[in-house]
Amino acid sequence: QRLSLLKKIYGSWTFYDGSAEDRPKTPYMTVANAGNPFLDLPENKFPEESWQADAVYANHFLDAAIKLVRRGQQAIFTTYHGYGLSNVHVAKDGDEETFDYLAEDDDHRIS
Repeated sequence: QRLSLLKKIYGSWTFYDGSAEDRPKTPYMTVANAGNPFLDLPENKFPEESWQADAVYANHFLDAAIKLVRRGQQAIFTTYHGYGLSNVHVAKDGDEETFDYLAEDDDHRIS
């Protein structure tokens, strides 16, 4: 119950690559292309359509990752310290659980 409550409140990974259909279909991370067995590619060896060369993709990915980490930190703090949520009630309607809670503002925590 606690995990589903925290997931509902804080969410999960929400990144979506809007250009996935435009990404290269043929493998470019190959030993022949890299010139080494570790597949370390220099910047000029990445296709222009690859996610590694797409600044918009990288910025959106990092933004989604930062938001996920912040939500995770808040969820951990709530779980272990009890701050952030109060009046949590779980109601079961058949197979489905619903959660009712009061989310507290960081500045007005109930201690």
